[in-house]
Amino acid sequence: MKNKIKNIFTIGLFACLLSGCTDSFVELNKNPLASSSLNPELVFPFVTWKVTNIAWDNYQLGDQLGVALYAQYIANTSTGYSVDRYVYEDAYPTGGLWGPHYTGVMKNIKMVGSQITENPHSVQTYQLMRIILAYSSAKMTDIYGDMPYSEAGINIEQPKYDSQKDIYNDVFKELREAVEVLQSGLKGQNALGNSDFIYNGDVSKWIKFANSIRLRCAIRLSFIDPEKARQEGEAALAAGVMSSIDDGATCMTNKDDWNSLGYPLITISHWGEFRVSATLVDILENTGTVVDPRETLYIGKTKLFVTEGKGAAYKGVPNGLPADQLAMPGYTLDENSNVHGMMFFPNWNTAGVDPTSVWITKRYPVMRYSEVCFLKAEAALRGWNGAGNAKGNYEEGIRTSFAESRDGIDTKLLDLTKDETYITTGNVAWDVSGDFESNLKKIITQKWIALYPVGAEAWAEFRRTGYPDLKPIVRCDDSNIKPGEFIKKIYYPDEERRINKAHATDKNLNNGKGDGGHVRVWWDTGRCK
Repeated sequence: MKNKIKNIFTIGLFACLLSGCTDSFVELNKNPLASSSLNPELVFPFVTWKVTNIAWDNYQLGDQLGVALYAQYIANTSTGYSVDRYVYEDAYPTGGLWGPHYTGVMKNIKMVGSQITENPHSVQTYQLMRIILAYSSAKMTDIYGDMPYSEAGINIEQPKYDSQKDIYNDVFKELREAVEVLQSGLKGQNALGNSDFIYNGDVSKWIKFANSIRLRCAIRLSFIDPEKARQEGEAALAAGVMSSIDDGATCMTNKDDWNSLGYPLITISHWGEFRVSATLVDILENTGTVVDPRETLYIGKTKLFVTEGKGAAYKGVPNGLPADQLAMPGYTLDENSNVHGMMFFPNWNTAGVDPTSVWITKRYPVMRYSEVCFLKAEAALRGWNGAGNAKGNYEEGIRTSFAESRDGIDTKLLDLTKDETYITTGNVAWDVSGDFESNLKKIITQKWIALYPVGAEAWAEFRRTGYPDLKPIVRCDDSNIKPGEFIKKIYYPDEERRINKAHATDKNLNNGKGDGGHVRVWWDTGRCK
């Protein structure tokens, strides 16, 4: 099955490249839904599918071969890939990040916006799409920095690059305006029913989601522009963010649909191209006075331990190993943990039953309630109005993350006895007399754990704060990144630098630093190496 999947993937990717899925802005004139007039209700499921990255091919290219490595959730184990050593391989981020955003999301949403009528149902659906575009644009500028925005998706072949600051300002505006329209007589209505893969048409939850994205974006600016961050954050809190697990944004997956093949992390986990990162295992096992209860939920015991009783039960691979070391003892697939934790395969860590289902259906996280708890904890730490108590939000975030990770698992298989010990003792415990920095480290470390496996957000927060304590990669093959330092952004696509050269290669981009893995984005104030 592995070979079949990978062969079809190779053919599909080649066809995609030939048909313009490299997504240069020349190709943005081609509408993937093949229509000059788009029905918002038909476009909505498509852009949702693209923005959530649940398609296994997009996920492999953008996450497995990109942001999940940089966040150090997973580590490469295949000699055929060098991206874990910070080598730029254009097809991966272009096919998994840049392309889905510009031709899958932005192009279609902007086209719908240009055609929208006064029909209340269409207007309502368009507001949800504005929220989706804001979410996607914030994620993309966090990854790339300055990028095409105001002129992108509107048939301009060589769009200018907007500054990240301007993009963030417009994201705030779009979220605010979308919520205002939804609240003006539309709140409480059902927009799309089961065509909405995230909230099943519940407009009230979409409003909370939008405000929560706004809070996330505000926190992102807290070091670079504290006053703007406070203004937007307090407004988001006053407007109403997520307040329970049920408010969390998660997207349905379908193991019977070839376009998605179920939960993407699990689908690609059977190909032997990665294992969990040694950093993830270290943080789960050594942050608290007891092992993090989420370890057995997130990752599987090693095959060597389960089948032969040898080696460590849980073990990860260091990030950035040279190809000639990957086959050496200690780094083989059987000696290291896969992502087959109890969240996905409850019996693997309890009865030693080898996962036999390649494709599983489980909702994929877009933005969980636990993240909002940690956002509120940091907002409270900063003294923002409406954020509540920092300690209370922090502890609720951890407990919520436990609950989110255990969703759907028979409680008889779970050990709940160490939860409170983990939360209330040692380095995890909130320090009421601690300074800002020490408690911020606690918040971000727990947020990083709770975000798993959403690599893009975890990587962004590491760059913003310098937390948690990720490990310098073993070997860096990008000569622009100094030894011991971390990758800061992803290069612009090769095709974009060729077709839109005047803008994409402008040395004034990104605070006058241009492009490259060593270049910090605007909000990155240098807190990580």
